[in-house]
Amino acid sequence: MLAAGAHWNSGNGTSAGQVRVFTSPNITNIANNSIKEEIQLYPNPTSGAIHIEMNKPLVGVHVIIKNTMGQVLSSQSYSTFKNTPIHIEGSPGIYFVSIKNQDKKVSTFRVVKQ
Repeated sequence: MLAAGAHWNSGNGTSAGQVRVFTSPNITNIANNSIKEEIQLYPNPTSGAIHIEMNKPLVGVHVIIKNTMGQVLSSQSYSTFKNTPIHIEGSPGIYFVSIKNQDKKVSTFRVVKQ
């Protein structure tokens, strides 16, 4: 569903408060592309070391760690992935850990490094 509204007011009220709603079967629900319910990531906040645990082993997993500027700090592929420790290099701050499986389902976690 997409809601589109007037971005400005013409002054006479003809453009104010108007919203048009569109529905499309082609819009993908992001939740359908997530594997978050299969993953536990801890501790968060961390001093640098985090553990990523899966409910079941996954095949063809790619783990990417980015900083808040979107720079890739680490990119690692695993043929089989279940319980894996990961270390976040760098100074304290906020990092994003993305985990993608072979079906292209991606989950991103916000991690605070103290």
